[in-house]
Amino acid sequence: MPRLKNIEPLLAFGLACLIILPGLWSFTLIAPWEGHYAEVGRRILSGNDWIALRWQAEAFHSKPALTPWLIAVSMHAHGLASDGGFSGELLSSPAKTAWAVRLPFALFGVAGIMGLWLALHRLASKRAAWIGLIVLATTPFYYLVSRQAITDMPMVASASGALCFFALAVLDGERPMPTIVRRLSVGHIALATIVVASVLQLVYCLYYFQQVVVLGPGMHGVNPTLWLCGLAFPAIAALLALLLLVWPMREIRDVYLMVAYALLGTSILAKGPPGVVLVVLVALLFLVATKQLRLVLQLRPLEGLLIILLIAMPWHLAIALRDGQPFLTEYVGHHWLKRAGQGVHMVNRAGEGTFTYFVGQLGYGLFPCFAIVPAALLAAWRGAAQSKRQKLRLLALLWAICGLVLFTMIRTKYHHYVLPAVPGFAILIALWLDDALSSPERIHRGAIAVGALTTTCIGYEVSRHQARFIELFIYRYDRPWPSAAPWNIDFSLPLASFTASFVALALVLLFKRYVRVAVVGLLGLGTVFSLFLGNCYMPAAAPHWGQGQLHERYYAERTIYGVTLKYPSSASLLGDWRIERDTIVVNSFIPNSLTRGAPLKLVLRTPTADATLEARVQSIGSTSFVLALEPTNWRHVFGAGTTTPSEGHVPIVSIDADPLIAWNLHWRSELFWSGGELWSNDARGHRMFKQGHDQEFVELLNAPEFRDRAIYVLTDAGHASRLRPLLPKDGNHQRVEPTEPSSNKFRLLRLPPNQAP
Repeated sequence: MPRLKNIEPLLAFGLACLIILPGLWSFTLIAPWEGHYAEVGRRILSGNDWIALRWQAEAFHSKPALTPWLIAVSMHAHGLASDGGFSGELLSSPAKTAWAVRLPFALFGVAGIMGLWLALHRLASKRAAWIGLIVLATTPFYYLVSRQAITDMPMVASASGALCFFALAVLDGERPMPTIVRRLSVGHIALATIVVASVLQLVYCLYYFQQVVVLGPGMHGVNPTLWLCGLAFPAIAALLALLLLVWPMREIRDVYLMVAYALLGTSILAKGPPGVVLVVLVALLFLVATKQLRLVLQLRPLEGLLIILLIAMPWHLAIALRDGQPFLTEYVGHHWLKRAGQGVHMVNRAGEGTFTYFVGQLGYGLFPCFAIVPAALLAAWRGAAQSKRQKLRLLALLWAICGLVLFTMIRTKYHHYVLPAVPGFAILIALWLDDALSSPERIHRGAIAVGALTTTCIGYEVSRHQARFIELFIYRYDRPWPSAAPWNIDFSLPLASFTASFVALALVLLFKRYVRVAVVGLLGLGTVFSLFLGNCYMPAAAPHWGQGQLHERYYAERTIYGVTLKYPSSASLLGDWRIERDTIVVNSFIPNSLTRGAPLKLVLRTPTADATLEARVQSIGSTSFVLALEPTNWRHVFGAGTTTPSEGHVPIVSIDADPLIAWNLHWRSELFWSGGELWSNDARGHRMFKQGHDQEFVELLNAPEFRDRAIYVLTDAGHASRLRPLLPKDGNHQRVEPTEPSSNKFRLLRLPPNQAP
């Protein structure tokens, strides 16, 4: 038994991973947000700049840095997008790309599940902990968002973990501090981890401003080193003094609190203040409701504030210095204050800002466990908060209600904004199911009947409108489900079957002899349902909310005409080509048309001169090809006799191929899948044309250099029919050849090469 107790957390972690991780790679990134954040992460690797986040030619000021950091670190660890990546690299293995981009967020989801498991394990019972793990992990809201590379899961998991560790600190914190070795406790390790995390950020920021001396508007004359050191080092010293000298750490409560505060700092780095506001509100209401306000000072608020600042502030201060007033205006004024008070990017219909808006989303997001919610809420409302278990139930009730009310009050509303309330509902459901197994005679049959009826209505709704589950986390809710030809995707029968099974099992709870069967059945069927959503529903739906497959088709069909190596100077070029080369290896997505022996042109380019070399394809690999160069005297073009070669410069490689144009497309994933080629000036012909730029688009179609090339146009399905009137009136570019429609929202169109009359 002691051995089982020691490995129980590992077993819980393993089960959470078995639910969340499988199939992360099986569907394309969902537009716009996954591709948008992934492109910011790719730009970090491209420019090696972890402070000034960029997207296209714009500064990325809408969200903090944690999400792009996670994506960049994961892609680098998986060997993707080194220095930005080669042409088509992200589509050479779309499954690997999807896995790398999503993995950190799935692990955050697992971490949030483990926080809830630990709180239930310590404050309720082992059985409640395992039930809570399965309930939260298989809830469609939590399960699906855990498998999305968006800002919400890091914020939700961090805020959820903070509330769970707050509960542990208040209700189970009076035990002695565990000691690892003599005079080295768990508290010292936690404190050291927090300080190291802060110092690492600080050291990079100091290094960054030694390399980048440009400061933003309103910051001229400011000394970044003085500001960073003047704020961070006194904060670190004050934290160490408070925790080691003034008020030393003696109880496990101190560790719980440090973890909770560090998670709040992480929540700010993930998505700003919403998580912190919810945690503070719930914690204060809980202390008032349990008449424990006197504990506020024991919660170490000053040390907590220092920890939060040390985790969250280095990047915020660095980017404020780097980008100046525009960052503060957009990030704080627009995305914090205006989003909360006035509404930003509103996509919902009039009248949907009422209290029932998020209640409806919770119905879909908690399906099928929503059948238990009425009974769980009733039990929490009636229970007296005396034992640790009941106090945890009260905390979960406040958590669920405050989350629902707080995000209803915020003017900007997306379906997934209410996700922070979901772990609170999961705790309530887990405690009720645990109680039902212990005391089946106390089940409130009326509440179960109401829950079963509600679940029937929800199941009927999702069977009719099958996009409800993917709409839990996307942008724009007016996009149709691909039910028409040629896709004909129909999950209405399996959804109706799941609904009938869930309702039947909920009704079995009315018979106390079969409560155990009903609970096991609900948890098991809920797990099967989540796996169905992740591995059947999402792979079928994702191509219609994503663009990966269209970009993959372009890279597979395009014709390559040449390769350009761009150097910053003649000296760097001559240093790289000091030895005369016979061959050169080019990394690229290999199109179907590329064959051995095919003639290609290799262009060597500097800011002052170009040289064109004739070459042929010598061999072709899976993600590269070898060019055999024809002998030629090209060195004189770059002043070989007057320039001293310099070492250490890697050229920018671009592929000269049939151009890809994004026209009237506002879904953002197009930049990521093209590896930035749609925007980069180094990618010949690739451009993005938004609404109102049709004249520039037509001029590019008429460009002489593209007369004998096919042109690929990526656009929204609704705009595809508007393309033909804009095309040139002569030549083959007036013909439109649609590729196979793999998406009901996006189109890849091919304009064949013009032919000489």
